[in-house]
Amino acid sequence: MADTMRAFVAVERGRFEVQDVPIPEVGDDDILIQLKSAAICGSDVHIYDGGMDPLCGYPVIMGHENAGVIVKRGKNVSPKWQVGDRVTSENTVEVCGSCYGCITGEYVTCEHRRGMGIAADGILAEYVRIPGDILRLVPDCIFKIPDNVSFEEAPLLEPAANGYKAVFQEGRMMAGEYVIVSGAGALGLYSAHMAAIGGAARVILLVRTSTAKDKLETARKLGVTDIIYSDEPEKSLEAVHQLTGGYGADLAIETTGVPAVLDLGLHMLHVRGRMVRIAINNTPYQYGLDSLTLRSIELIGHMGYNTVSWLNTIHLAQQGKLDLKSIVTHRVKLEDVKRGFDLMVSREAGKVLVEFD
Repeated sequence: MADTMRAFVAVERGRFEVQDVPIPEVGDDDILIQLKSAAICGSDVHIYDGGMDPLCGYPVIMGHENAGVIVKRGKNVSPKWQVGDRVTSENTVEVCGSCYGCITGEYVTCEHRRGMGIAADGILAEYVRIPGDILRLVPDCIFKIPDNVSFEEAPLLEPAANGYKAVFQEGRMMAGEYVIVSGAGALGLYSAHMAAIGGAARVILLVRTSTAKDKLETARKLGVTDIIYSDEPEKSLEAVHQLTGGYGADLAIETTGVPAVLDLGLHMLHVRGRMVRIAINNTPYQYGLDSLTLRSIELIGHMGYNTVSWLNTIHLAQQGKLDLKSIVTHRVKLEDVKRGFDLMVSREAGKVLVEFD
């Protein structure tokens, strides 16, 4: 094995390069994964377009949605993990192990958590090291890829697991309920897909009228039954009224981060309805919240996933019930990954897959 690898590095704000960097050293408790494919996430795009800076500062290797093969394991690593295993990982590389989030298994809410590509080096590189400390604290931070799931599909398990947690674990969706999903990005589409898999009576997608037709076609393929428009609020409110028998929706999943869309979604719920907010957006919320009190609406914050989300999402993929292909619109090589980011920034792409030679 060579001493260096190719990696996509955020060098400083606005400056990104594919560079030769050292291959991570593997200690007695660590695992080294050779990447076979990756996907670009919206949080990666926020760093790329200057919307946010990496929490660990610059430089940092970007990316976290991944699939690869174990090529080296330390002598103390559990025999569960062997060289040659096809794996994908969640994006946590460090947690404290003692806060309330950690002791309840919700590691992604650890206030001291470091995540790949944002607070630590990520996976847009030929190799990534999984530290022994995280393997000890979170034994299921990596997962074996089922034989019938390809390397091209496996990176999409991460946003799908986000959707799973939002819809079922936090949103508590039951079969037969009416569900509204706002936004047609990866998290929106996979939330809609999970609602459809779970037996929602209707899956209503709330998007802008300018949303690309191919995204709407993908949404239909993933189980969306109805499409309404956030920039036509009165028409959309009336449409939800009619589609839900006059009551309103049971559950809303908000993935846009736009305050006006969140407010509109709240008004589309019936009394005691539930909304899960996946999106991250620091824009001040300029609307009153009396409806939460007067109509007993439940507003739930969402952060990532947990082991249950991952395992059940993998089970769905293994049984052929989860579509991990349709959302991908473009493929690029690591050397050309900047083009993939540019396509996402310009909204020409849905999900971009990064292929490794």
